[in-house]
Amino acid sequence: MVQSGPLPAVHPTATPAPFALQLDDGTQCRLRNGGAWGGRDDGLVGAYGCPFESPAVLVAVSANPGAPAIDRSQALWTVKVGALGAGGAHFPPPQAHTVTTAWFAGDA
Repeated sequence: MVQSGPLPAVHPTATPAPFALQLDDGTQCRLRNGGAWGGRDDGLVGAYGCPFESPAVLVAVSANPGAPAIDRSQALWTVKVGALGAGGAHFPPPQAHTVTTAWFAGDA
C-alpha cells in the first residue's frame, strides 16, 4: 500500500531515548536495532551496542520491561556497561560509566 498525502503527526515520548551515546572513556554506543544478541546470567540484556554487541550498555529486563538503560536521576547521566556471551554466560558485575554525549533524532 502506498501512502499519499502528508504523513500523520507524531508526538514524542515524554523521555525520548537517544539513538547513540558517548561514554566517559570515549566509547561510542548505538541503540540496539533488532537481531540476536548474547546474554548474561544476571538478568541484564543489551540496550546499546559498544561498538557492536559486546560490550554493551545493559538494562534489567525482568524488573520493569520499559525501564530505561540510562539513569537520568542526576545531572550527569550514567549507564551500566558489561559483556554479553552465549546463552546465560556468567560475567563480572557491569561497570558504571558517565554519558558525555547523547544523540537524538528529531525534525524541524
